[in-house]
Amino acid sequence: MTLAAIALAAALPNQATAGSEPWIIYMPWAVSDACSGIRYNSPAGDSTVGNEDGPVSSMDSEPFSQRALALLRPSNAPGKPLPVAHWTQHPVIRESSRFGLFAIAVDSCYWRESDAVDPSLRQYGYTGPDSLPKSMCMPIVALIDTSGLRLATFYSARDPAWSPDGSRLAFRTVRSARVRLNGRTVVYPEVSDSVILYSPESGSRDVFPTPAGALSWIDEDALTLENQGTLYSLKLSTGEPYYPTLGAKRAMVGWWSQDGNYSLRVTGRNLKIWGLVENRDLATEIVSSLGSGFPRFSERSFWVAGPQRKHDLCVGISWLKEGRNRNLVTKYWGCEIVVIDAQSRFVTRRIRGAFVGPVPDHTQVVVWQDGRLRFIPL
Repeated sequence: MTLAAIALAAALPNQATAGSEPWIIYMPWAVSDACSGIRYNSPAGDSTVGNEDGPVSSMDSEPFSQRALALLRPSNAPGKPLPVAHWTQHPVIRESSRFGLFAIAVDSCYWRESDAVDPSLRQYGYTGPDSLPKSMCMPIVALIDTSGLRLATFYSARDPAWSPDGSRLAFRTVRSARVRLNGRTVVYPEVSDSVILYSPESGSRDVFPTPAGALSWIDEDALTLENQGTLYSLKLSTGEPYYPTLGAKRAMVGWWSQDGNYSLRVTGRNLKIWGLVENRDLATEIVSSLGSGFPRFSERSFWVAGPQRKHDLCVGISWLKEGRNRNLVTKYWGCEIVVIDAQSRFVTRRIRGAFVGPVPDHTQVVVWQDGRLRFIPL
């Protein structure tokens, strides 16, 4: 075990104790990805109904490069989240309730090079320098604790996903060849390389040399992988791939419900829900049961956890209405959180407010409501 792994293992019990209080990692400059333009110090009206052009925003002049991810607990003073990590982009955030850790995926663009300017441009009046700076980006997955300490960084990595019990982190590794040609860097298309399984407790790292464009956990011993349209599964205890049964062949990689019968994916804020028993996409039926209008879904929508919550889905929604051009849907109508039974397609609960995200154990949802962030048990 490396020194870093020993230090991480020693810190984990403290993190687990600190994580006994519900918490969430979010972005204060964009509290809800379903209802954009809301900050933690926005007026209360932002969480309910917008004006003609959308929710009223109280975005301040804080420089983009200084904005930080923030940790929020119920014990935090109102409007005082704790900054834990500074990033210049919107990262993918995945929390572990077991250790009080969270993983983020982001393109790190701190590698700078210079591209030579074509000399022939000078005959057209170009008077600038002979070369121009250029930022080169690399995808990374970073593991951070709730004090803001970065415990591990995995380069050329994407799509972190915690196991159902929160003890192991799976992610994909990718490679992209870069060639210096005629004074400039040519970047070739990204290629999937392997799947990594990392244990924060032991520091162990298992490598499965299998390509995957997307991954998700089925249970504690299996991952679903997708590569160029082909869906297959990986048995972690043996390292052997296997292919799904006939009824599951048309399923998709996504977040699986507790009973393993439904897969959720929100891409580009479009909701997709595949039912293994029904062997079809149920999204159209589920969206119809939510009400009339044009819903925009949060990418942090999730399956509710609990003994009796086998397939209860919690989705964050902003309702849109037609703009002046009837071919475009551009106007906000309102924000809410909806809990729906995926099997019966029956709505069991509606909560007014803007959806922020789930706490790590998926038993509560954090909502921007009446001018403040609230932790609401489900």
